Amino acid sequence: MKFKKNLMLVLAFIIFIPLASKASNMVDIKKIRGEKNYFADLVLYNNEMAYDETLLYKNIEKNSQKNKKTSSDDDRWEGDILKELSGKSFSFYSGVGAWMTNLNFTNDKGSFEADFHDSDANQVQLASCKGKFEVVERIDDTAFKLKLKDVKTTSKVGEFYVNGKLTIGLKVPYGFDISGNPDEYNTSYTLYLPKRLKSQTNETVYAQAYAITDKAYINDYESRIFILGNDSTLAGFAENIN
Repeated sequence: MKFKKNLMLVLAFIIFIPLASKASNMVDIKKIRGEKNYFADLVLYNNEMAYDETLLYKNIEKNSQKNKKTSSDDDRWEGDILKELSGKSFSFYSGVGAWMTNLNFTNDKGSFEADFHDSDANQVQLASCKGKFEVVERIDDTAFKLKLKDVKTTSKVGEFYVNGKLTIGLKVPYGFDISGNPDEYNTSYTLYLPKRLKSQTNETVYAQAYAITDKAYINDYESRIFILGNDSTLAGFAENIN
């Protein structure tokens, strides 16, 4: 019996010495994982996993706050829409007849130039303008509210003759006017993005865009193009795609 006790003491001494030396070389888990991560490491106790729930939920709440949109996110996102319009051209015209208004975005800040032209055997009507659109608000994932600002007519206004033909210079290009007042610019517009459902688009605006655009780009279910709608007259400017 005494021999067995001595044997156990010897074995315990042999096992304890290496463990003690290794323990002195162990590094605090905080130094390895860092203050923010160490608590998430799981420590096994038999068949159960133990962790500090208080710290875990606190960290989750902190991350969720980071993921929320800030005003700077909105500014960046609104700027991206105007950048997307840069270089694009839109047209508003009748399926029959000779009148047409073309709109061209000239930069990524919403600046544009537009021209209206109509003619028949007796006279010509025309008007040109330049201005800028700014984002007012995001309506939803596929629509924005835009505001027309700094707009001015750049063509001659009034009656004059060109090569013997009567020419009438309008104050506002057709499509940019206010309903019932063709001499004043409307400032409120809605920009519909591609993938906008027909049921989500103003019926009159959609019908005008559909009438002047190839069905390969717009169908009965969802838009394939950008559409700019005048909120007053409901004129529909359709993106031109070659």
